[in-house]
Amino acid sequence: MYLFHTNEWSVFTWDQEALLTAQCLACGPGGRGRCFGPSICCGEELGCLLGTVEMARCAEESLLPTPCEAGGGACGDGRGRCAAPGVCCSTEGCVMDSDCKQDQLSPAEDSSVIESSPAELFLRLLLMTTRGQSQY
Repeated sequence: MYLFHTNEWSVFTWDQEALLTAQCLACGPGGRGRCFGPSICCGEELGCLLGTVEMARCAEESLLPTPCEAGGGACGDGRGRCAAPGVCCSTEGCVMDSDCKQDQLSPAEDSSVIESSPAELFLRLLLMTTRGQSQY
């Protein structure tokens, strides 16, 4: 996939494998969490937020052309990912799981500022170019 950035006339290429395992969109207060489903946002500092106004961003995840992976190691018999210390989440919900320890969270969850992934930047570009256009 190629993305042309017209201001600087450069071409960015994204490895398809990298897109297949892209980080899910940032969400929650200050973008300190990651989407785990259309209404689930989790992060090390904030725990998990379910069904709140801040989760509207997570509904956009379905607009991305490739799946994403949030969180750390697998948990919940392989059906979820470690989302926060002691919390295992899947797209359907979250459960307490003592297997989810601090060291099993993703490296991005350990920092206070989470950088945008290529998939998130691409989604932003798509949303900017389609705003105000009719469906017809």
